[in-house]
Formats: sequence, structure tokens, C-alpha cells
Amino acid sequence: LAIKSRLDALIATDRSTLTPVERAELRAEWRELKADMRTHNTRSGGNVIYISTAGLIIIILLLIIIL
Repeated sequence: LAIKSRLDALIATDRSTLTPVERAELRAEWRELKADMRTHNTRSGGNVIYISTAGLIIIILLLIIIL
């Protein structure tokens, strides 16, 4: 959660007032945090499957028909 809150803070920063060096540092920190999130997610077995609403309805109808 600390990583996500830091990413939210990075998103909220106004990049138009930053110097090119500060932007590069911000970009580097962004990449580092994204890599940390990715490794943390894979370490905890974080595979996620998304099912659309239409797909869920089709699955339920098939189960009703079969059963």
C-alpha cells in the first residue's frame, strides 16, 4: 500500500513546473516503483483473471442448462 500511495503522489505532481532533471528523476522513481509492484505481485502469486459481465452471464446460463 505504501508503494501505491507513492505512485498516486507521483501521478498527482504537476510536471509542467519541473526541470528536465527533476522529470528524469521522477520517471526513474516511477519505473522503480512499478518494478517493485510487479515483483511483489508475482512473489505473492498475483495472477488475476478478469471476466466480463457477458462472459459471466454465459457461464451461469451454461451451468443452468447443464445442471
